[in-house]
Amino acid sequence: MDFHCPDKSADTNHNGYVSTEEGLPMYGDIFISLTTTGDTTKASGLAVDRMPAADARGELTYERTIPAAELPAGNIAHLHDLHIVQHGIDANRNGKYDLDALSESTFAKSLGVPNIPEEATDPATCGMVSGAAAGSVPAGGVNTGDGSTLGGGPVSAPVIYSVGGAALAGVLGVALVRRRRA
Repeated sequence: MDFHCPDKSADTNHNGYVSTEEGLPMYGDIFISLTTTGDTTKASGLAVDRMPAADARGELTYERTIPAAELPAGNIAHLHDLHIVQHGIDANRNGKYDLDALSESTFAKSLGVPNIPEEATDPATCGMVSGAAAGSVPAGGVNTGDGSTLGGGPVSAPVIYSVGGAALAGVLGVALVRRRRA
């Protein structure tokens, strides 16, 4: 598959945000939902109540171990082909995802999940997972880019990703995702 992180050219309606519908052709479908508890399959992709959220300073720390047996087939062997898309933007800067800024998520609504704010589903950052050779599992951290979905120019919010790699024993450890906004 030739999926990658979208840049600002994906914003086809020119509203200043790359929506999930606009980015999906570039970054593809969900393989793993990085929820804080419970299911991590594609079915939890819209479980916004179980997704990590940044604190008042814009910082986010995520740590969770997902056993390899719970991952979709081929994910570990193709770790170098994967990327992380972090969803959620506070477009009206009021400290919460609400329907006031960008209205209801048309993506969530199209899947039969109403009343999810567009702010909760729009991609905020995207980073390619690197540092793994084909067919191997990296030891230690896996580097991701500074992957803004804005692309092109400077990123308004410095983004630091540090995602823990899969252990050779067969466990994918997602150790830390940290995002700061100015």
